[in-house]
Amino acid sequence: MAVTINNPVLMGTLRVTVKDENGKAVVGAGVYLDLGSEQQSIVYTNSSGVATLTVTEGEHIVGVYSDGYLPAKSSVDIIAG
Repeated sequence: MAVTINNPVLMGTLRVTVKDENGKAVVGAGVYLDLGSEQQSIVYTNSSGVATLTVTEGEHIVGVYSDGYLPAKSSVDIIAG
C-alpha cells in the first residue's frame, strides 16, 4: 500500500454581487470562474444578486452573464483565509 502526501492547497472565498445600472440585484446571473480551464466553475446569483465560490489562492478570471445584459469579465487575486 502506498500513501501519498500532497502539499496543502490554500483556499479563499470569492463573493460576487451582480447589480443592474439602477443598483437592483440581478437574479440568476451566471458567474464563471476560469472558464475554459480545468478548474472552471459556474454558479448563479441568488435572490440578492450574490454568488459565492471557494477557490484556490492566486489569480483568476471571473465573468458574468445574464440575458438582457452585456457580459462582463475581470481578473481577481484571491488571498487565502
